[in-house]
Amino acid sequence: MLKLIPLLADPAAHGGSAEDAFDVIVPSLPGYGFSDRPRERGMDPNKIATLWVRLMEEFGYKRFGAQGGDWGSIISIALGLDHAERMIGIHLNYVAGRFLLGGTMNVQPDDEIASAYLEQLRGWWDAEGLQP
Repeated sequence: MLKLIPLLADPAAHGGSAEDAFDVIVPSLPGYGFSDRPRERGMDPNKIATLWVRLMEEFGYKRFGAQGGDWGSIISIALGLDHAERMIGIHLNYVAGRFLLGGTMNVQPDDEIASAYLEQLRGWWDAEGLQP
């Protein structure tokens, strides 16, 4: 994924159009990479999603997109479900079905966009996902 950052941040330097450039922020999960160990227990994907929203607010972004794979996909899904009004969109390179089946996927959100997404995800998981 590191090879993609320059392509997204400076497409003109790679044969693309400068107007397609955007800022790329790559936060480190609490307790991983460059982040310190969390001070409290319970740092779950929903809490991390809330931290990402706060981080983006601090950087001055009212809306943003998120990409995730592995744990990042679960956090990106939480961003889409819990903070839909802040999201331009999410991109997943892994569908974290087991997490959703045990948690978020069993909740019926009030938001129409989140409800539609969960309905589609449940349908996909029933047809294509690994059975527990």
